[in-house]
Amino acid sequence: MYRALVLAEGPVAGTGGRGRVVLGTFSSPHPGRVLRWLRRQAVRVANGLDPDPVTAPHLVVRALRPDPAPCAGYPDDVPTALRDWAHRDGCRNEARRQLTSGEPFLLVSGDHTGWYALTAWPVADPGRVPPGHFRPIPGFSPSSGSRSAAS
Repeated sequence: MYRALVLAEGPVAGTGGRGRVVLGTFSSPHPGRVLRWLRRQAVRVANGLDPDPVTAPHLVVRALRPDPAPCAGYPDDVPTALRDWAHRDGCRNEARRQLTSGEPFLLVSGDHTGWYALTAWPVADPGRVPPGHFRPIPGFSPSSGSRSAAS
């Protein structure tokens, strides 16, 4: 089983504090489904922060145009970073490799508005015994389902 989470954290207006919001969660027994969901979430968050001028159907043509130098002076351009990950097969293939090898995946991007995290991780299935971890019970016979008299 695999789980995924999209999280945002940023300043709360008028309080001087910071807030954390879970933007979505998902689980599936298939890593590919989890990564497809994360990909859609990356695009959703990116478009919510800054509509993509190329694909935003509700905007008048030429209302927006790509910025050749996005967010100059800020450490990161969150929408661009999220779209970049969502549209690069190599990045998602690496995330899949991490998940299938038992490692968590984490993509974090931040700017002056806050930070956003997309993460996925494998969840151990308590009903499944990993290879090499099975140790027979001494004196137990699987065919009879009981302990033998010899033990």
